[in-house]
Amino acid sequence: MARRRGAAAIRPLALVGALAVDAAFGDPGGSWHPVAVLGRGLGLAYRPWAARRPALQLAGGAAALALAAGIAGAAAAAAERRVNRAGQFAVPLSALVLKPTFALRELLAEGLAVRSDLERPDLAAARLRLRALVSRPTAELPEALVASAA
Repeated sequence: MARRRGAAAIRPLALVGALAVDAAFGDPGGSWHPVAVLGRGLGLAYRPWAARRPALQLAGGAAALALAAGIAGAAAAAAERRVNRAGQFAVPLSALVLKPTFALRELLAEGLAVRSDLERPDLAAARLRLRALVSRPTAELPEALVASAA
């Protein structure tokens, strides 16, 4: 039970540490970023289902996504077990493990850049930049929705 309490105490400190790392260094991105690796893996897993009937595409896609989520969850659990055994280094190691799961600095920077484009006013540039923040088409969005999404 004491180990569980210790792990629970580490989590908020790790989040603060991860936010500090994000503020200081941002998101390195690149082909080995966890999101990029996951995207490539899902692309490979979806490919066999692409030419199938819609129901099979849905089932195959759901299975691929469930597998990816399971792998990510298992990796996170293994990382947390290892970090919890790191003694005085548990908080900084947890922060470094947690950091790649978000990019707050980049999200805020992109949102501010969209706002700047709208204030100029350059709706076309704002729509283009908004693509970094949303997964929907932005080319036809009215100004109010561009501002709201950013």
